[in-house]
Amino acid sequence: MTLPYPPQQTGDVNRDISALYTYLYDIIENFDNAAGQAIDPSVGQGGDGSLTIVDIPTGISYTPGASLSVDGSIFGHIDVTFTKPDRAVDIIIFYKEASDTEYKQSYASMSPFRLISLMVGTQYNLYMAGQAANGSLGPTSTVTTVTIPTDLLTVGTPTDLTGVGTYQSVVLS
Repeated sequence: MTLPYPPQQTGDVNRDISALYTYLYDIIENFDNAAGQAIDPSVGQGGDGSLTIVDIPTGISYTPGASLSVDGSIFGHIDVTFTKPDRAVDIIIFYKEASDTEYKQSYASMSPFRLISLMVGTQYNLYMAGQAANGSLGPTSTVTTVTIPTDLLTVGTPTDLTGVGTYQSVVLS
């Protein structure tokens, strides 16, 4: 048996995974199983049908929050948790401000995942779907609306603050 050459990486994750999948498919197609017969690379055994995602992500939750940036401004975020469906290499989270018409996309390969740089006090519509190695999408979850509250993070003047000078530094307590 002559093995095909491994694919060259292009830097495009989806293209590289797809090329690797094709390479493995070519190997499996000629590989003998324990009975000495070639493995049938059909659905569920490495064929193109195994790229089909039939389930939506499960265990989905969206938790809004806020963070303080280095410059002192407050920005919102949403922590997203999920369980990937079978055959999904990534989860695509679609999100938009409720008043917008077009969704943005964020790729999440593991849970939990944080959507950042969102506006505090704004409603967001979100839904997600699993993405197969060939880039195809599975069914989408229902659209959920999440509002990032304005009272999640309060910034005020510190009280009982003391500073002690040391060599080349100041220690604040």
